[in-house]
Amino acid sequence: MGTAADTTTSLDPSFVPRFRTEVAFVPVADEALLYVEATGELHQLDAIGAVTCRVFDGTTSIEVAATQLADAFGAPRQQVAADVLAFAERLGGYGLLEGLTGDDAERRDEEPDAST
Repeated sequence: MGTAADTTTSLDPSFVPRFRTEVAFVPVADEALLYVEATGELHQLDAIGAVTCRVFDGTTSIEVAATQLADAFGAPRQQVAADVLAFAERLGGYGLLEGLTGDDAERRDEEPDAST
């Protein structure tokens, strides 16, 4: 499963998240919005979600991103890894990541924030 180009219904730490081309990341102060150009859909991210999305660059695996974030914030790596994986699954459920669609991944009712 190691690339964002793969289509899958469940993620593992080797998954490399990348936003779909029609999703724009819009920083707003310490937070951010994800804007889906085709539909006009907006997803508000808190500060942690915004920082996490910056490492969803199509080259960094969830595992590596979790290590980088844990080191940067002095947080327990295992907890950060679980949170980043859950966050990626949530974004995938909204169809925002390449390799996943809203039909493929479980949709969540709440907005995609990093407080999973």
